[in-house]
This record gives sequence, C-alpha cells and structure tokens, in this order.
Amino acid sequence: MTVRDDEAVLAARYETLMHRAEAAGDVSGLETLQADAERELGPTHRIVFLVECGIEDIRSQTRPVLHSVQVWNRLSERAAAVLSPDDPTLMTIEGFKARHGRRRGRPEDLDAGVEAYRRNWLRRREGLGEDHYRTRTMHANLAVALRERDGEGDLDEALGILREEIAHRTERYGELHPFTWIARLVMAQTLVRAAEKAVRPDERHRYAWEAARVAELLIGRRRFRFGVADLSTLRAHLVHAHALLMLGRADEAIPEIRHVRARAMLTRVPLEPGWPEWLLARAHTAAGEVAEALRWAERSHLQRAAYFPRGGRKGAETRRLLAELKEAAPDSTS
Repeated sequence: MTVRDDEAVLAARYETLMHRAEAAGDVSGLETLQADAERELGPTHRIVFLVECGIEDIRSQTRPVLHSVQVWNRLSERAAAVLSPDDPTLMTIEGFKARHGRRRGRPEDLDAGVEAYRRNWLRRREGLGEDHYRTRTMHANLAVALRERDGEGDLDEALGILREEIAHRTERYGELHPFTWIARLVMAQTLVRAAEKAVRPDERHRYAWEAARVAELLIGRRRFRFGVADLSTLRAHLVHAHALLMLGRADEAIPEIRHVRARAMLTRVPLEPGWPEWLLARAHTAAGEVAEALRWAERSHLQRAAYFPRGGRKGAETRRLLAELKEAAPDSTS
C-alpha cells in the first residue's frame, strides 16, 4: 500500500471509531488508532493530530474545563509548528481551542471566543470558499459564541447567521441531512436564550414556541436515523424541555428531562455536566416544588463546580438558582 492508501484507511477508521466514541464516551479504540497512525505515518502527520484531536474532544466533555484549556493550547502549539496554516486538521484543533477557552465563562473568555470564531470563519471563507462545509461549520460556531456572550446585539446577529445557515444547508444538502439538523439544533438553543431574555410575554411565547417546534421535529428525525441514545438526540430533548418550561408547561418538561438523564446515565452518553439537573431544578421551581427543586439544584451545583471554573457564567448561574431556592425553602428546623 502507498502512503496515500494508508492515510485513507486510517482516516476511514477514524470516522468509524469517532462515532463510537461519541456514543459511548470510550476512547480506547481511538488510542489504538493513534498508535497505529504514529507507527505507519510518523508522529507529526496530520492524521495523527486528527486522531489526537478526537481523543481530546471526547475527554474534554467530562474533565475540568481548565485542564482542557491547557491541553488544547499545547496541542494547538504542537500542530501549528508542523502543519500548514490552511491545513484542515489545524483548523479543527484551533476551533476546539477556541471552544474550550470560551467555556471558562468569564467575560474576557466570551469576548475572546467571539473574536477567535470570527477570525477562523473569515480565514476559512478566504481559503476554502464561502460554501465549504468547514467554513459553514465555523459560521454556525460563531453564532454559538455570540449566543453565549449574549451582549448587546449578539442574539440578533446569532439568529441571523443561523437562519442563513439553515437556508444554505437546506438548499445544498436537503432538509433531511444531519448537517442541516446541526444548524437547526443550534437555532433552537438560541431561540430558547432569546425567550429567556424577552421582556414582553408575547415575544417570549413566540421564541419558545418556535424553539419547541424545531426541537420536536429534530427529535423525531434523529431518533429514526440515529436512535434514542444518540448524543445530539438527547441534547435536542433537553432543548425541547427548556422550551416547554418557557411556555409554562413544566409538567411536560419534567418527565422528558428525567428520561434524558436516565438514558444518558444508562448508556454513558457524555451530556454537559449538570445540565439536566439544572433544568430539573428550574422545572420543579416552576411547578412550585421547592424542596425537589433544591435537591436538583444542589446536584447541578456539585457537577458544574467540578467541571466549570468558579469565576465562569455556568457556575454563577447555578449558585444564583441555589441561593434563591434556599431562601424560598421552608426552614426544616422550625
């Protein structure tokens, strides 16, 4: 076999093993592939870096964010030293570096995330073309960064980007393509954030209703295509449940969130730590069940505190909810 043949075989193995690792959170197959790739192609080959990128992506879903930031910074430096600036693997690594830096959640991290994604998107647009799927992926990632920063005008810009992405992907790939579904799920999450910020009840209802509709459609399609335990399917369920909360339907949201949490624990699907528990705390609060809400808020706080840095937005969000619930809870000593 030629070197090109070896590359093709290893790249195909990577795609298969990455899908399995994402489903189960197990990187052992990827670690074996990394050793094989190093032996056959050498330690500085782009395929070796690609496999390492996949391994660190899976690990980063459960280990503390600050640890992941250090890992991605080092990986980015090593890759940049040997790969060309327009290498797709280096672009992928830099995208993950920006993502995990943003997850620290401080205002300066959120600003840096938007700047990094915008810079990477413009570079991909210039080097790969506006319609290349890598360019389109980074464009949607920019919308995520804008949503998370949530400054003045950010949500409107994010929604505009996502509507453009959905229109483009639907026209080029079709409504039933997973690449289109990814943009729709990001749209649903962004609509939920818009509903959270809306001042007028009619505006809140409009955003939440659209988010629920989009998420429900995605759930049906993803369950049919990828199964009930697929990571993005479970994420769509949580976004749908959050939208139901914004519509005042906590009684429907609670069993859906519990289902997702149980399914993720059973199949070891790596959901964001503390996310289902935080939603359950919100849902039980809306249902007037303060003691139950407090129990879930405490669980969410423990998980998020172990994953997100203390000075970040996610931790502050949970601590604020926990403090409100403790103040509202009946005094157990009285």
